[in-house]
Amino acid sequence: MASRVARAVLLLGGALLAAGGASAQEFEELIVKKGLVRGDQYLAGGTVDVHGKVEGDLVMAAVQAGLDGIVTGDVAAIGALVRVGGIVGDDVRALGGRVIVQGIVGDGLLVGGGEITLTRGTRVGGNAILGGRRVMDLGDVDGDLLAAGQYVEIAGDVRGRTTIRADEVVIGPKARLFGDLVVRSPNPPRIADGARIVGKVVLEAPRVPGFLERLRGIAWAAGMQIGILLVAWAWMFFAPGLSRAAAALEWRQVGLVQGIGVAVVLGLPLLAVLLAITVVGIPLAIGVAAIWAVLLLAGYASTAICLGNWLRARRGGGRGRAVADARLGGSLPWTLLALLLLRAAEAVPWIGPVVTAAAIFFGAGAVARGAQLAHGRGRVSRGPPGPAAA
Repeated sequence: MASRVARAVLLLGGALLAAGGASAQEFEELIVKKGLVRGDQYLAGGTVDVHGKVEGDLVMAAVQAGLDGIVTGDVAAIGALVRVGGIVGDDVRALGGRVIVQGIVGDGLLVGGGEITLTRGTRVGGNAILGGRRVMDLGDVDGDLLAAGQYVEIAGDVRGRTTIRADEVVIGPKARLFGDLVVRSPNPPRIADGARIVGKVVLEAPRVPGFLERLRGIAWAAGMQIGILLVAWAWMFFAPGLSRAAAALEWRQVGLVQGIGVAVVLGLPLLAVLLAITVVGIPLAIGVAAIWAVLLLAGYASTAICLGNWLRARRGGGRGRAVADARLGGSLPWTLLALLLLRAAEAVPWIGPVVTAAAIFFGAGAVARGAQLAHGRGRVSRGPPGPAAA
């Protein structure tokens, strides 16, 4: 049953990507695009570089994803290192360990990551939302700016309202803020000589949670940890073959499974909405939504299993055997340890959402890819009927 559900997820995700008209999907270790490319592009791999002009939207999922050309539509990118340069006609949405924006963004900008940099000369035509451990905005924003992180530095022009939530806030000497500046921080902002702030400066102290709130947070975190461990146990118990395959694929085909994960995790909710709009498609939309929820849980559990097997291999010295081995008895304690490590990483301010998203994308892509390979092997093993069967 689990393998059939995962195969349906992959098929529905592929159908969604192809439904937008002229589009192209590529899953390779190295993808380089030059010249004129017409239609939406969905690219996933170890390294993705786009140097030409894309007449449509661009979606990139890779360990390293880069753009220094022209995109007439939207850009969505995820990876360990993401660089968005050139000219983008509409919105940019990026998620990564390190994200660099250096170019022209026609409308809105939404970025999350460990380290975020808007280089000098960058221009955002609409609002900008930046969330990361370290945020440096040296560019210009025509709309409002919302920045959050441990360290936030603003050293460019902001036409609208500037809102900052951070432990350390720096307003550089070349900053020109034409709207209000609102800072929520335990420390006063450092405003350099030469900085120009036209609007009001509002300082807000962060609210300190009470004892009951902290207790509720601890109870919620413990309950979630136990729940995810039960999901991982059920995943290994009811679908042992697919869980082993997904854990191995997540380790060995990083770029490929990441791209597939982005396609199905982000694509299925949109597909459910499109089906629900047509009244006759409401039952199918409910089924797609249920598949999506199962995929998120199975994907996160798969990442925990993969990480647990890697930890066991590091301790025992048999890396290749342990990564591919997801038997229930040997893997469950290490899966619990992996879940605790993931939870610890998710507790780091502004890094947590990146860790969660990466765990889901990688795991969901591995589950879908594993189901696709299992389906292909099943068709080959069955084969066409021979003369004896006639």
